[in-house]
Amino acid sequence: MAAGLGLLFTPLLAMLVLLAIDGPPVSPLIVVGATTSLTGAVVLLLPWRRMPPWAFHVLPPLACLLATWGVAVAEPDATVIVWTYLLIGPLVGFAFERRAFVVVHLAFLSACMLLPVLTGEGSPDTQGTVLIGLPTVWALTAVVAILRAGELRQARLLRDQVRSDPLTGVGNRRLLDERLDYEILRHHRSGETLAFVTLDLNRFKAVNDEFGHPTGDDVLRRAAAALRETVRESDTVARQGGDEFSVLAPDIDADGIERLVGALHERLATVDAGGEPLTAAVGWAFFPGDADDAASLMAAADAHQLAAKRGDDYRTRTVGPVSTPTRTR
Repeated sequence: MAAGLGLLFTPLLAMLVLLAIDGPPVSPLIVVGATTSLTGAVVLLLPWRRMPPWAFHVLPPLACLLATWGVAVAEPDATVIVWTYLLIGPLVGFAFERRAFVVVHLAFLSACMLLPVLTGEGSPDTQGTVLIGLPTVWALTAVVAILRAGELRQARLLRDQVRSDPLTGVGNRRLLDERLDYEILRHHRSGETLAFVTLDLNRFKAVNDEFGHPTGDDVLRRAAAALRETVRESDTVARQGGDEFSVLAPDIDADGIERLVGALHERLATVDAGGEPLTAAVGWAFFPGDADDAASLMAAADAHQLAAKRGDDYRTRTVGPVSTPTRTR
């Protein structure tokens, strides 16, 4: 939007200034201004949210070429047009996160800006303005790019904090809900199987009561680290609250989930929980085999986990229908 507004109004302002100082003939300026303003209107109307990323790289060179054309037409009173480059540079610094992109666009801008000097066609005033304006463009762009990078880092930090559990560092309920909704839509399209696993740590209340909450918190942190180190890169680990964790495992079959759950049990057993190896009751459910929506999938996994916790072997998933508890998402 900023680029479109700049292309729309900058040439109009420049024409007014040049006409006020009795600059070049009106007709060439009208052609340049009308073309640039029309380009700006098109830029404003384009559906940029649906445009591919490479399309954004077209705007800076286009603006540079239009500014260069305006400088050539406005000679020998082109100093006002030269300063329009000051708008293009900072927009580049704001629009592109990768420094390499910013440098490439600034290099093209510099080449366009230096044409009156390199060709000798520019008036002394134009050449002087270029030599003063070029380092100014680079400096302004660098400042904007640095400030923008800091803003993006802060935004990512806040986003991660909102979606992570502050005690364990794994995902929280918000992240789990977002990933689960996304994966169900994706697996519905692909026809692949998605598994949702819930884990309830055994004896955690006893550890808290006997050794205190700091020890319990340490057990939770080490349990979360064990889960995170065991799952696949595509899986999501989240703490839903208390001593309950979940693993979202996309693109996995029954054999794969058996191997994954077995590995989780083995890795959790390396965590000391009040002098004993840590264990967990585990239940899991499949989409679309056990449930066809997120809430039902979570509830089905909960039901198997509760049945495992009540049974003799918490390591084995119960088979057949189970009573499904109500879960509020």
